[in-house]
Amino acid sequence: MSEFSAEARPTTGLFSSENRQIKLLRGLWSAALDLLYPPRCGVCNRIDTHLCPRCTAIIAEYGEPIERDLPENLTASYATALHEGGVRSVVLALKEDRHESLVAALGERLLFTFNQLKWPISCIVPVPLHSSRLHERGYNQSALLAGYLGKKLAYPVYTEAIIRVRDTQHQVGLSGDERRMNVQKAFQANPTLIADHAVLLIDDVFTTGATLQACAEAVLKAGAAQAFGLTVTAADV
Repeated sequence: MSEFSAEARPTTGLFSSENRQIKLLRGLWSAALDLLYPPRCGVCNRIDTHLCPRCTAIIAEYGEPIERDLPENLTASYATALHEGGVRSVVLALKEDRHESLVAALGERLLFTFNQLKWPISCIVPVPLHSSRLHERGYNQSALLAGYLGKKLAYPVYTEAIIRVRDTQHQVGLSGDERRMNVQKAFQANPTLIADHAVLLIDDVFTTGATLQACAEAVLKAGAAQAFGLTVTAADV
């Protein structure tokens, strides 16, 4: 039996009354938490804002796209910045806090870089978390970024196009070879969603490219025409 639900579909257009109620409850809960525990800027730690105006301006200083050594199976792979400074701080903050200001700040960087590259894509797919890790965190930061980019560019976003068929240990601290072994055959793609598509893979950080390579391998095996990789930051290796 396939690992994929027969009802897997783009994220766009899914605004049922149940989803609206969940969104409302989440907003009320978030507001209550902000009163009890005032948010701090993800970059400078200033109280009362998730991302202060000064740091927002710094994050909005875009540079040239950063090309990375091309991992196997990817037509091209770029990042918006090196994994350092304020951008790195916001990337790390988004792993702990899904606030829309953090998503927008990084999403705009992805949008700016994509518009410079002008890749001929036809859909956007986030790098997935394993279901156990998704349950623990409550959201996939790469999916939030992919959703933001998809709305801006009017491309379908397939959050269920790739699944992790096995959990993997955290990549932090692993060598390049260990990272590749860690994610080998960890992903499976849904041909119903991505066959013949030029797929844009979205992730937050590019270190060795092992995860993007494994995802690209999965989508090509499922019949995708091409796979491109775009991340917010890239390690300076």
